[in-house]
Amino acid sequence: MPAERTLVRHLMGANMSLRRRLLVESGGFDAGLSRIGTRPVGCEETEICIRTERRHPGGVYLYEPRATVRRHVPRSHTTWSYYRSRCYSEGLSKAVVRGLVGLEWRMSCQKPYLRSIIPRAIGRNLGKALRGEPIGIAGAVALTGVWS
Repeated sequence: MPAERTLVRHLMGANMSLRRRLLVESGGFDAGLSRIGTRPVGCEETEICIRTERRHPGGVYLYEPRATVRRHVPRSHTTWSYYRSRCYSEGLSKAVVRGLVGLEWRMSCQKPYLRSIIPRAIGRNLGKALRGEPIGIAGAVALTGVWS
């Protein structure tokens, strides 16, 4: 994520703010996208951002790195099994959103992420491992997807 306030394509649900008027005008969040119980589909924040953009094409979304989120993460969400299922669910969610908003929605921002950010993150994790931090190996392996 960026180190300073910057424009972003869509907001992340962990800590997002949207003007109430825009949320209401856009029809609110799609309840069919929520992670409820064991249903893995999400990305409701992406979908509402797309609908809002369509109604207000000149609008912008800002990422503020100083905003913090504190939340409890259950121990069950710290396992490799959960991580694998969460990654699968993310892909499933993006497919559902694309079906809802149409084929014109491009995942163009994903390509630079896969080509640039992921390799750099793998390198940082391998650097940790070389400096004697074993967690670096786990981080690098997690980013490669070889565990699936």
